[in-house]
Amino acid sequence: MVKVIASTRGYIDGEIREAGDSFDIDDALWKDETRRPKWVAPYTPERAAAARQDSTRKPVKNAARPAAGST
Repeated sequence: MVKVIASTRGYIDGEIREAGDSFDIDDALWKDETRRPKWVAPYTPERAAAARQDSTRKPVKNAARPAAGST
């Protein structure tokens, strides 16, 4: 088994994984580059810390735009 961390939201093994989730995937899946999920990377403590930091940031809202036809 290979420990990985999700870089974006994705679906594997019947579960939706959020960005920053760490989990194990099968060695055979990891070695087969055509089947390997593109949204995962090998787990490192640095990546885990960065993912935790990103998940604590609040999203920036876009400025409200007036509705079409209003003044």
